[in-house]
Amino acid sequence: MNKINSALAPQIRRHIESIKSNTGLLNVAECVDYLRDDYYFDADAAKEREMARYVRQIYSTFRDSEGDRIILATGRSGEFIDREICKDSDKLRSAILSMTEMRDGLNRTIRKAQRQVDGQISLFEQIPHSSMHAAL
Repeated sequence: MNKINSALAPQIRRHIESIKSNTGLLNVAECVDYLRDDYYFDADAAKEREMARYVRQIYSTFRDSEGDRIILATGRSGEFIDREICKDSDKLRSAILSMTEMRDGLNRTIRKAQRQVDGQISLFEQIPHSSMHAAL
């Protein structure tokens, strides 16, 4: 993100906060529309980002006979290893740590979302059936 667009970050965060506080639902297109007039677009930088994204996508297609990924991110910007060939134990450990941190972060988010769902179901079950129909 360039300096011009970095300055927009607080503005778009406030906009997102106001949207999500109303409904809890977010829509990317709506936020893009909000930014459209003020966002600085650098075509060369966008092309570089897209090419890097494409290469990472291709990396993810390399699989072993069991279907598991062979090429892994080390957690360092732009650095990947082939786990079947790499002999550098530090880089292998970095890749393991990177995947473990991603897994742990996803697991925390899953647990929080599940607690939210469980709480909503519990609340719904506590509403007397006749009251629920009257509200509808």
